[in-house]
Amino acid sequence: MIILKLIGLVLLALLIYWLVVEINKYTYKKYDYDFFNMHNFVVTAVGYAFLYFGNRWYMSAFKANDDLLNGQILLGIGMSLIIYVIYINIKSTSIILGLFLTLFQLLLYVGLSFIAFFAIIILIAALSETKPVYVLNKY
Repeated sequence: MIILKLIGLVLLALLIYWLVVEINKYTYKKYDYDFFNMHNFVVTAVGYAFLYFGNRWYMSAFKANDDLLNGQILLGIGMSLIIYVIYINIKSTSIILGLFLTLFQLLLYVGLSFIAFFAIIILIAALSETKPVYVLNKY
């Protein structure tokens, strides 16, 4: 059963990849705009990170009866970045196509942002070349 789930997951990933390529072909041909591009992904991923950490900061401050403004500012910056991506997509295409495809894009970028965050953490750990520390005079 696990093999069938893995095959289904791979087929779903291939279907999403094919759909993204076809959407990019269509929007580039009709509007001269690549809908799924690295700029949109980075801005969206940073926006999601601001939303996530802003929400956590806001909730912890709310529970501790602390200052809520820091979390609210992060949430506002995150929402501004997401709205910026929506604006760019609608400006570069039509309003109906821009809204519909942006919804698909934002849903797709949630998972990709999560994966990219952990990939960056692993890359930083690998590139830092940390070595073990040995304590010689323990006693």
